[in-house]
Amino acid sequence: MLPRLALTVAIGMFACPMAAQVASAQSTARQSASSAAPPPSSAVPPPYVAIVEGVAMIEHAGVIESTPLNMPIVSGDRLHTTEGRMEVRFADGSALDLDARTVVDTQSDTLLRLMDGRIRITLRSTPGIARIDSPAGSARLLEPGEYRLALVLGPRQAEGDVQLEFAVVRGSGEIVTDQGRTTVRAGERAYASADLLPSEAYPFNSATMDDFDRWPASPEPVSAEPSAEYLPPDLQGYSSTLDAYGDWLYVPAYGHVWCPRVTADWRPYAFGRWMTYPRYGLTWVGSEPFAWPTHHYGRWGTVGGRWYWMPSSNWSPAHVAWSSAGDSVSWSPLGPNNRALGARGQTVMSSADFNHHPVVNAPVINQTRTRPIDQTRMGLIDSTRSVPAATRTAGAPTMTFPRAVNRPEPIVAVRTTPPANPVPRSQVRRPAAPTTPPVASPPSALTGMPAAQPPQANQPAPTARPAATARPPATAQPASKQPAAQQPAHPAPRGRGGV
Repeated sequence: MLPRLALTVAIGMFACPMAAQVASAQSTARQSASSAAPPPSSAVPPPYVAIVEGVAMIEHAGVIESTPLNMPIVSGDRLHTTEGRMEVRFADGSALDLDARTVVDTQSDTLLRLMDGRIRITLRSTPGIARIDSPAGSARLLEPGEYRLALVLGPRQAEGDVQLEFAVVRGSGEIVTDQGRTTVRAGERAYASADLLPSEAYPFNSATMDDFDRWPASPEPVSAEPSAEYLPPDLQGYSSTLDAYGDWLYVPAYGHVWCPRVTADWRPYAFGRWMTYPRYGLTWVGSEPFAWPTHHYGRWGTVGGRWYWMPSSNWSPAHVAWSSAGDSVSWSPLGPNNRALGARGQTVMSSADFNHHPVVNAPVINQTRTRPIDQTRMGLIDSTRSVPAATRTAGAPTMTFPRAVNRPEPIVAVRTTPPANPVPRSQVRRPAAPTTPPVASPPSALTGMPAAQPPQANQPAPTARPAATARPPATAQPASKQPAAQQPAHPAPRGRGGV
């Protein structure tokens, strides 16, 4: 009876509250629509959380989501890592990586706000992420490439000097403050302090990398992965994920299809939760590592008792059919003919439970890329029902992130002097002891170039820049009047410093 009452609901067409959406689905289903209407044209895919390692979370609509894997990222979301890392992927293949103890606000599709920590941006195409703001300055990405940004402690650490470090591995960009801008090209980095002119661009060794630079581990080339042979061009970036968690089979009616390695009680859209987004309406957030491509693109079917997925380039918040009977609401994945797949794929909840906590059978699945689920048999480690959302987010109304984590007192800097040993502000546990500001020119540990020598007594001193510039005057000398190479300094960090 229920399959005949099935009604395909275009989830992305609704932007009303969740309770109203369910009521609408129930009311329409009771009108006994005899066939399912075709789904609307695909929406523009949003960026989403693709990899989570350690402790990371998202503040969405005032609620702390502690399991952000496969969550869409929309304007207004705050991304926060503590002892962990997170990667956000975009539809064009671009990626945003957050290091530990990092806070990033998403202001719009093209604007981010770095409040603490450090990030890496791999930009595949433009338009994309075009600007990153911070308390110390802004960075603008002018072309596709790889960019590193960090908030680091400046030379005047005792006064709360915080600087934005902007390094370009590939591409080109600008570092900007209200006083001016500096162009930064591949193999260069520059620094900015609030209300001062940015520093000059300094060369650095782009071949030196630390642990964050190498995270996450690069997958095999797409062309070498089996899934690449069967996926449409728009989905090629998911090849490594599909290879890790499933196999390809040939079905005469539909060609090559993908089968996940799961237990017999698994079914699509049954392990995860529903969330509401103004732009997309009810959106499925799956718990499985492969949930994003398989539950937002294509259709599902069964053969020989196994579930299989047929890829398609059309994105949707969820490809499901909604039904209702009495005070219950149910959904089922759509098959290749845009009809519900029947009782085997159906998930049923009471309307009260759905409105209160639309979380179903959330399994405990390893979300770490470096330790994938058993390749032989994925298995659902815990198939029990999850606790209600009210318990899951206990204390959420009072658990709010400060708008700037570990933000120091208002920045008071004399000039934008590149720090001798750029340390990400988020990595420092205690306030650093006062130190003597270094000379204006960056040390060799920072730039990979020989340290600049002070002017000789028999040489005329270079002309100083105007007072308005934040670049250090050429005549600046340390308090001890010694050459820069003899100044005491902390050991230089391995890698690229803050970035």
